[in-house]
Amino acid sequence: MLSRKGHHRSITTQLLFNAGAAVPAGLGYSLILHEHWLAALLSFVCAIGSGVWLFRDYLVPVSTEEYRDTDYTPQQKLMLYLPIVPWSVILPLPIAQLDGVLHPAASIAVTAAVATIGFAFQILGTNIGPRRVGKRRIQQALRKSDMEEITSERLELVARHPKVLRDLAAVGAGDNVFVMVAEFAGAIHRDTDEVITELETLRKAHLVEAKKITVREQPNKWQYSLTPTGIQCLQHYQQGR
Repeated sequence: MLSRKGHHRSITTQLLFNAGAAVPAGLGYSLILHEHWLAALLSFVCAIGSGVWLFRDYLVPVSTEEYRDTDYTPQQKLMLYLPIVPWSVILPLPIAQLDGVLHPAASIAVTAAVATIGFAFQILGTNIGPRRVGKRRIQQALRKSDMEEITSERLELVARHPKVLRDLAAVGAGDNVFVMVAEFAGAIHRDTDEVITELETLRKAHLVEAKKITVREQPNKWQYSLTPTGIQCLQHYQQGR
């Protein structure tokens, strides 16, 4: 099952979390500027390795074809442009002059620190996308609970398939934000055909919806999303346990 911790962090906590990948990336960028090629390569290898582990949940892409006025607050829209601030400092930085007034080690440390901030904000800005939109729509659906949609039949289905519904919520696939089933199945380490069978059962009860571009499209290319009804039923089931 996918981790859910990363989807409830504050901005400050998320930036610190991002530092796990941003610090070696920032150091690698600084080392390239100072022409320490081998050390830079090792730093980027560490950055890639830690990034894959830290952001493994984010490797499952989700998408939506429509955006709503409620998807982003003004503050969240501003977050998309935050990476410009640190990069506007680091890119024009006169490295040669900096080396002239600082010890080479100090020069590397200064540029690495600024680059690290840039990478951390870059990662944060990148995360504000369809996944965040999906998580926000899930929360909005919970605030509009319709008890008439929460039937005993649907709750029985949720009780039989809670993990797949939770994992859809974990990747932000809810309320018209979709995830491709093959990539989703791979992320939760399950057979794609088994996941499709399970999701199709849930679709018939309107707990999830499917997007199938053409009639002849291969099932492993189908995309799924929790419906508002599915979101509410899952929440009701979890509260009643």
